[in-house]
Parts: sequence; structure tokens; C-alpha cells
Amino acid sequence: MTSCSVFFPILLCVCGMYFYCQSDALVPCSSFPGDVMRGEGVKYRGEARLYLNLAKTRSVDTDVLIRFNEYVLISDN
Repeated sequence: MTSCSVFFPILLCVCGMYFYCQSDALVPCSSFPGDVMRGEGVKYRGEARLYLNLAKTRSVDTDVLIRFNEYVLISDN
């Protein structure tokens, strides 16, 4: 018996009836292409967080700039 044939039934018993294939954990039966795709998924998830936070930051910076310009315009008069 291979380790894969023992591992998956135990995993199904522990996790219940659902087996989540989309995870970052390495399993004993993982393949090289699967590991590469898993790594790319982690990379893209990190990039998505980066770009989301960058968009929030630019939004805040733009809002501050607009409010400052309005303040300067009002205070000059």
C-alpha cells in the first residue's frame, strides 16, 4: 500500500465529507506541476493583496490632496 492510499481516507474521515483541494499545505502525494501551480496561486494572492492595498492608499492620498487644495482655496479668500 502506498502512502497516498492510506492518507486520503484518513483525511476524509478527519475533514468530514468535504475535501478542500485548494490549500497551501503540501501533501505526500503532491506532484511537481501541482506544486508549481500552488506556488503561483500563493504569488498571485499576494499580488492581489498588494494591489488592493495600493489602490486604497492611492484613494486616501487623492482624498487628502483634494481636501488640502480645498482648504488652501478657502483660506486664501
